[in-house]
Amino acid sequence: MIDEILRRHGLTFEDLRPDERQELFIMVESVQKGEVTVESIRRAISSMRSIVERELVESKHDTKQDILLKARLKNYILLESIFLSPEHAKEQLEKAVSGMSSRIKTGI
Repeated sequence: MIDEILRRHGLTFEDLRPDERQELFIMVESVQKGEVTVESIRRAISSMRSIVERELVESKHDTKQDILLKARLKNYILLESIFLSPEHAKEQLEKAVSGMSSRIKTGI
């Protein structure tokens, strides 16, 4: 199952870092057991956020990779906030839209 999913996205298991492999196993195991819950999704998002944060801090990237990682991190923060509180999620959504608006207006 894992190899099939990775192949559809142009990846192999060897392309993944150890922490990504572990997270993938946990998610696949939950899906196979039919145990996908709000809490398991929240934990997965939190884990993926931590992975991106570590990648941003510990590795050197070119500008494009850095921008992509920051975008992923913002997405995880928004998703995570939805599970914390609706008001916090609304604030994060406002910030995200504001960022999009700035980007579009400046042509970046």
